[in-house]
Amino acid sequence: LAAGSVICAVALLLATRVDSDTSYLTHVLPMVALIGIGVPLITPPITATVLSSVPDGRAGIASAVSNGVARVAALVVVAALPLVVGLPQDATQNPTALDRGYGVSMLICAGLFLAAGIVSWVGLAQHAEPTARPLGRCQASLTCPQLEPARD
Repeated sequence: LAAGSVICAVALLLATRVDSDTSYLTHVLPMVALIGIGVPLITPPITATVLSSVPDGRAGIASAVSNGVARVAALVVVAALPLVVGLPQDATQNPTALDRGYGVSMLICAGLFLAAGIVSWVGLAQHAEPTARPLGRCQASLTCPQLEPARD
């Protein structure tokens, strides 16, 4: 989780180098590749953390709440970021303001990713519990009957 957040922060720092004369191969592709590496390192641990923090009977609700929070957070960031960086309403007609706003936005997002990485490194490591030993192999079904009993 922390590694994915730091990788995404680095990718967004690289995004500050993108402008109208930027080469895709040397500037955009490395940034996109790092995001493609970082996001998959973030999503499964978050999902596992959320689902392991509730009883099995509430896993569906926990998953729905987690997905809902992620969607709302994305919408809030998209709506609030232009206000935070001071983009004028006519930013599409003002390339200088749009470029400045883009750079500041990427720095803010990189800072948020870095903060999330630090919080997850410090906060989750202290609260980690040893993983429970599985009861046995299960098949993927609603009731998940055991295929093999656990061996001691």
